[in-house]
Amino acid sequence: MLNAVYTPYHPVIRSIEQKLLILHLRLAKLQPNIDDTDVNTAISKAITMKMKQLEAKRTKLQVRYTPKHPSIRLIDAQLRNLDQLLHHHS
Repeated sequence: MLNAVYTPYHPVIRSIEQKLLILHLRLAKLQPNIDDTDVNTAISKAITMKMKQLEAKRTKLQVRYTPKHPSIRLIDAQLRNLDQLLHHHS
């Protein structure tokens, strides 16, 4: 059975966090007066939008598969990780 759970130390998560940091630094150079709150709001909105996309995909898959299907479990794991990121940037 597929266990599709990313930990905070998973290379994919680390890569995303590194990209977020790089984007944050680039944004700070482009707009030096920007507030961290604005950046966190933008990140939170992007994460929320991705979560909505995954939830819609999960809803479509539920018509054909059970919650234990690897595709649904993968989406569930991604949603959990995005939720953790969302709480980190709130």
